[in-house]
Amino acid sequence: MLVVMMLTEREAILEEMVDRVGEGIGRDTVMKKAEHFMKYGNLFLFFEVMNLRREIELMKGKIQVAPTLRQSKR
Repeated sequence: MLVVMMLTEREAILEEMVDRVGEGIGRDTVMKKAEHFMKYGNLFLFFEVMNLRREIELMKGKIQVAPTLRQSKR
């Protein structure tokens, strides 16, 4: 007899997210992020965007500093 288990919408979303990015980031991290998104929605997205902007600014700073360091060594 075939038993089909229906996933709730929440479980289905979690499984899909883990399948897509779980290997690159880590299964636990993906689960936590997805849970926070489902709980807080737009507020969670706002803080994630703010964190990404901060990371981008840090990367820009590193990229701009690297060429000046190379030039000063010559």
